[in-house]
Amino acid sequence: MDLGVSLIDRSRRPWRLTDSGKTFYAGCRDLVENYEGLVGRVRRFSGTAEIWVAAIYSAGLRHLQEFVDGFVKSHPGVRVHMDYLHPDRVLEAVKEGAVDLGLVSFPRAGRDLEVFSWREEPMVLVCPASHPWAKEKSMDPARLDGQPFVAFDRGLVIRREVDRYLKKSHAGVHVALEFDNIEAIKQAVEIGSGLSILPEPTLDREVRGGTLAFVPLKGRRFLRPLGIVRRRGHTAPMQEEFIRCLRENERQTSKVKVIR
Repeated sequence: MDLGVSLIDRSRRPWRLTDSGKTFYAGCRDLVENYEGLVGRVRRFSGTAEIWVAAIYSAGLRHLQEFVDGFVKSHPGVRVHMDYLHPDRVLEAVKEGAVDLGLVSFPRAGRDLEVFSWREEPMVLVCPASHPWAKEKSMDPARLDGQPFVAFDRGLVIRREVDRYLKKSHAGVHVALEFDNIEAIKQAVEIGSGLSILPEPTLDREVRGGTLAFVPLKGRRFLRPLGIVRRRGHTAPMQEEFIRCLRENERQTSKVKVIR
């Protein structure tokens, strides 16, 4: 398909999307996510014992799938459907009734939504494994002042929380790139586009692979809370059981981490 416009600016490194490219990318993402939401709404009429869950991409795909597999095994006859969406689309899917539950970061209860706490993840400084700061035991966030920074898109809640943290830390970073997902941010940091602040558990693969390093931040704790959201007044016994088991699984996992 020839759109007649350039989607990628190859005149600089790293390559960047042009304005047309950003528009095309956002439109394709919306098409896919709207389709997934439509499928979810239709399937809800199947009448079987099913739970529909939408989660942000960084909720931990592998570990979350392991939990879902265990839940289904211990609850015969129940099916759990997982969709991974943009944060805004997770909330929309819950509000629209396309899914029963949503897993999001920095959750906020509202007139239409109720929130159940799930887990908290420490936010850490992220840099390439070859960066001079990679060997630091901890880092004063004020040292980020003036540094190139790979940030989340401005419209995301996590971007506002990171900006607030940096401001309180007197760190005026230079935002070099902005993305709407953690995977893209990690890739940009890997190739040297800038530093970033991300949830520690999302870095496991890159740290083990030797491409990224993280450094704990000094001072007040900066945590990313993850929560379970549900439409108010839309409860079901199996949903309650799923929420209970998910929270209990996190408590047990946290105990194991402390023991180790």
